[in-house]
Amino acid sequence: MKRFLVLLTAIAVMLCGCTLHDGTDKETGTDQKTEMRGIWISCYDLQFSDEERFKNYANTLFADIRSYGFNTVFVHVRPFADAFYRSEIFPWSSFLTGTQGKDPGYDPLPILLQAAHEQQLSFHAWINPLRIASDTDLDKLSSDNPAKQYLTDENPDNDTWVRESGGALYYNPTVFDVQKLIIDGVREIVANYAVDGIHMDDYFYPTTAADFDSTEYEAYCKTTQNPLSLSDFRRTCIDQLVSGIYAAVKAENQNCIFGISPQAKVGYNKNTLYADVEKWCAGSGFVDYIAPQIYYGFEYTKKSDEGESLQFEDCARTWAALADGNIDLYLGLGLYRSGESVENGGAGAEEWIEHTDVIKRQVEFARTVEECGGCIVFSYSSLSGNDNQKAEAKHLKELYTE
Repeated sequence: MKRFLVLLTAIAVMLCGCTLHDGTDKETGTDQKTEMRGIWISCYDLQFSDEERFKNYANTLFADIRSYGFNTVFVHVRPFADAFYRSEIFPWSSFLTGTQGKDPGYDPLPILLQAAHEQQLSFHAWINPLRIASDTDLDKLSSDNPAKQYLTDENPDNDTWVRESGGALYYNPTVFDVQKLIIDGVREIVANYAVDGIHMDDYFYPTTAADFDSTEYEAYCKTTQNPLSLSDFRRTCIDQLVSGIYAAVKAENQNCIFGISPQAKVGYNKNTLYADVEKWCAGSGFVDYIAPQIYYGFEYTKKSDEGESLQFEDCARTWAALADGNIDLYLGLGLYRSGESVENGGAGAEEWIEHTDVIKRQVEFARTVEECGGCIVFSYSSLSGNDNQKAEAKHLKELYTE
């Protein structure tokens, strides 16, 4: 019950409009007048091996990225509540050796940082805060994985700290101790490594099912005569997590920035993922920048369930209005879509096949939007993918190295 009272107090603070940090630090790690020319490097893009070969790989990787004219990389360092760096909180990732928790014999993150910075690339450490595993097989988790410990320590008080949804495992963000775990994990990265930023994508609530956090919500409702709705309770808990991460980042390094790349659909973020992106864009103390994943084309006609136009230009303008100079705005572009049909894409289903300059035109359009500071492309592997992707990559190189 003590934990629920702590959480309730934090919720009250959030509802009063207070934040954990006064003002929004707009430092970007590079000249603010420099266009964001970013690219995501996912855990599936990285190739781990022994230390010497990994150093050679990292040098080649970032030299290649720099040759295209990119100036910022968003690199996965914690994809599944695990670590591509030496951590006292999370186990070594299975991506490194094939076995979670197994020490690879070296720390990959300093190698990545040095190689990126030698190429004058800003480095943002990309984490997935709530995602634990893509299945429910606990045997795949290391014995020092906090999630496995919660599920196997025979302590009934923490049985709901980890939840299953869609055949996968996630941390429960309504739990104060879970939020502290995630925030401490971010603080550890910023304190120990010279990262230019901390980055999160769109993994928030994995479900709208009421039983995901029913234990915590019911306990919360018993503490107040006028409880929030379940949806508002969830949004407030995610707000608390986001503002807590922001505060931790700034406490360790005022020049390190924190940003989030949510889904492009504003209403879906709020009502399905419980991510109140409108609040984050409007107020201080949440994020330094927002980078919506606008993975739609110019000919896309299908609207969101909330009636939002997802056509690229319309969607970009929607986000520009939300950011409105309060925070920095970067547009996330879906290079991976090039050369493929878009399922349920309406009139624009074949746009990415019929045209090899969609991304090029999107970057050019972004440059006309006053509130937009540039773009981030998903992802590195698509630069050398199918023929359409290669053509788009060539266009990007021309745009960024002219």
